[in-house]
Amino acid sequence: MQGESSHIFSYRSFVIKLYQFVWWALIFLCLALLRINILDISKEAWHGAAIKAILSTSVPLSLLARMFFVIRPRIFSTYELTEHGLRRKFKNQVEEIEFAKIKKIRFSLLSPRFLGGYVIYLSTGQKYMFLSALRKNHEILKKIGEIKSDLIDSTQLAHYLKVSSRVEVSWQRMFWRLKKWPSVLIKFGIFPLLVTFLVQRQEMFFSDIPKAESFLYTYLLTLVTLGFLILALNTLEERILNKRVKELPTGEFQMDATFEKQVFLSSQILFYLISISIFIYIFY
Repeated sequence: MQGESSHIFSYRSFVIKLYQFVWWALIFLCLALLRINILDISKEAWHGAAIKAILSTSVPLSLLARMFFVIRPRIFSTYELTEHGLRRKFKNQVEEIEFAKIKKIRFSLLSPRFLGGYVIYLSTGQKYMFLSALRKNHEILKKIGEIKSDLIDSTQLAHYLKVSSRVEVSWQRMFWRLKKWPSVLIKFGIFPLLVTFLVQRQEMFFSDIPKAESFLYTYLLTLVTLGFLILALNTLEERILNKRVKELPTGEFQMDATFEKQVFLSSQILFYLISISIFIYIFY
């Protein structure tokens, strides 16, 4: 639907694929639970067997029902901006969302880079969530800002529009880096293990518990510490790199490949320098 109109939006293909994967996984789980409980079920009369079958699969069945009746209409719908609101179409069903009825807007704690977004609350009691998984969801927020400017802080709106409009290049950047598996393996596997081994030798943490548990807890603590450092550096990278992306006539953004590689290399060097400096400061 992306090519039909600049004012018509739909969910990204990976969301549809994820939905289908979870749907079939839950069906498989239902069948597996029935297979496990087949002996107990078969001992009952047909009505008792039906009740036991439903009870044994109640959790995945409830999730399937929620996916079918709640999630499916949302992610398989198209969203069209109109003069005064948003029109949501799902098969033959059409729902009009009037922006004039919005009484509150709440932003999620997660950045659009991590599938965050915002929720709008209507005076009718309804609420709608728009995550970055919905293509160009920032265009909807921009329109809301024009109609209900009193509900959104202009600085917060500008920041969200900037980050969300560049989320595609942020995800391209992330996938490009994940393909560099040796770097990922060293950063998230070998290096934390090396730090854990050196910390264990100093017996500074978890020294009063068995060595295997102590090593595991120290490793997890190391991962969390390095995770915060990676997140901080990644946030800094995004701010630097997004200033150099090129806006195309279509409204999309294009990365500067050469600059991206330079910043990535600098970030890797900085990560190890800071990590080693912290280690030296603590132990020496």
